[in-house]
Amino acid sequence: MIFRQLFEPLSSTCTYLLGCEETGQAVLIDPVIVSMDRDLAALSHLGLRLAYSVETHIHADHITAALELKKQVGSKIAVPAFDRLPCTDFGIEEGKSLQVGSITLQPLHTPGHTDGHFAY
Repeated sequence: MIFRQLFEPLSSTCTYLLGCEETGQAVLIDPVIVSMDRDLAALSHLGLRLAYSVETHIHADHITAALELKKQVGSKIAVPAFDRLPCTDFGIEEGKSLQVGSITLQPLHTPGHTDGHFAY
């Protein structure tokens, strides 16, 4: 598995890039709109294709890049089902894993930061 932690200083947000070496599919967890070009460059540099943007929760500190990434590269959007967002392709729920290539994300509902917050 390929793993990169990417940092966006304006909102002090960490974005995580996970890539499957076998299939070339990738996931971005909590992508930030102002860092979208950086994230796409990282994916390209690693020879990966973005399959999903995954959100841990609804963010007040930054604007997600998920919808723009979907428009630009055709990736899907995975967000907590709790939030019932219309752009959702995969509703995240505890006990319902998300498989991308050889990567399996196991969502763990961790309310506190927000009611619908998840860790993976």
